Amino acid sequence: MYTEEQKVDSKLIMVIFSICALMAFLGIAYAIMIEIENNNSAALSSLYGVAVFMSIGIVLAYLAVFRTTLELQIDDKSISFRFFPFVHKQTSIAFETISTWELRKIKNIFDYGGYGYKKDFIQKKTGFIMGGKDIFEFRLTNGKTIAFTSANKELMYSELKKYIPNKEIR
Repeated sequence: MYTEEQKVDSKLIMVIFSICALMAFLGIAYAIMIEIENNNSAALSSLYGVAVFMSIGIVLAYLAVFRTTLELQIDDKSISFRFFPFVHKQTSIAFETISTWELRKIKNIFDYGGYGYKKDFIQKKTGFIMGGKDIFEFRLTNGKTIAFTSANKELMYSELKKYIPNKEIR
């Protein structure tokens, strides 16, 4: 059985996020100090409201970016996944519902439009993209396509070869 958990692990994204949050807080703090100095209570109360909503927005953005987790499990019957917090329940794809699968290089912008949970209703494609340059694409018997990145593509590839070798596209 294969199990993995993927999270956003980028120091650059964390630094950019922290700088933006700090600049926003300093801007609001400066505006509040100016309104206190000018004794403008109407503007001051609206700035307090902006500060509260901005704080809530920063916390929600932090949770959406840095607490998002893709959990994958492969056993002898299915592939199970959960993309928390966007897909709360664990979903399974039985091996008999997979018509073909392949491991290939991902073209983020052209394939799935970037990182995260991506759903294309026209092409019937769903992508769970967390990082890496390779993607496992599974075409199902109902015409839909589900794709995952992997933290350890070699190990996941060997597990898929072990359980469903005859459905791989080369």
